[in-house]
Amino acid sequence: MRTMKGSLYYIICFVLLFFINFKTTAATKTCTGTGSWNTNGTWSPSGVPTSSDDVIITGNFTVSVNITTAACKSLTINSGSTLTIPNGKKLTVSGAAGITANGTLDINLLLEQHSRLVHPEQ
Repeated sequence: MRTMKGSLYYIICFVLLFFINFKTTAATKTCTGTGSWNTNGTWSPSGVPTSSDDVIITGNFTVSVNITTAACKSLTINSGSTLTIPNGKKLTVSGAAGITANGTLDINLLLEQHSRLVHPEQ
């Protein structure tokens, strides 16, 4: 009986470690300087933002989306800061918080039929 309990304990520990190691954790990514969206050093903590991350562009910096499809959960552009999305590039903001733009959102694009850009009244 003792062996069965010991084996069950190790199996449960293994399963928990498996899920903990492969779980994606959301982060708040804040730009550390002017740079490209997909450059690790543009963000703190280091790493390109994913669809589960909240993104903050601050410090009078400019971040340019330089990959075909970028993603984040929410986007905040602070006063004096700029996010540039050139033609042919796309940024998907998937969270309910959406976009807060107190700075500049520079978009060079053609809106597709299913696209919309909404700016709330201030």
